[in-house]
Amino acid sequence: MKVKLKRVLISIKPKYWEKILSGEKVWEFRKCRIDGNVFYVYATAPVSKVVGRFCIAGCLQARPESIHEAIIKHGCVTKEEFMDYYKGKRNAYAHAICNVKEFAEPKPLYAFGLKRPPQSFCYTEVKL
Repeated sequence: MKVKLKRVLISIKPKYWEKILSGEKVWEFRKCRIDGNVFYVYATAPVSKVVGRFCIAGCLQARPESIHEAIIKHGCVTKEEFMDYYKGKRNAYAHAICNVKEFAEPKPLYAFGLKRPPQSFCYTEVKL
């Protein structure tokens, strides 16, 4: 049986993309569960291009305090940054990163049919 891939374009700060590439960051934290298998990465300014992609091996959902205690050392954010990001939220979502691929040539947003980057993420039909 063939699995249908759900593709997502997400915005990430360049410093976090570098940590994903190095293997230091293996969890992507979001305020909601993103229903996708392949995440294309738009690196925000000053890069402002789609620089690569990774797959998602699974997603943890729990109270922010529980997620922090379990996996924060592999998320590459400080406790203060983490708790500030989830302030007032009941749940935190940690997406497990795998199969990282950097594009040899970064792609412009128009390759995804977009004029502006997503605030957080958007679904896409594009396959690169």
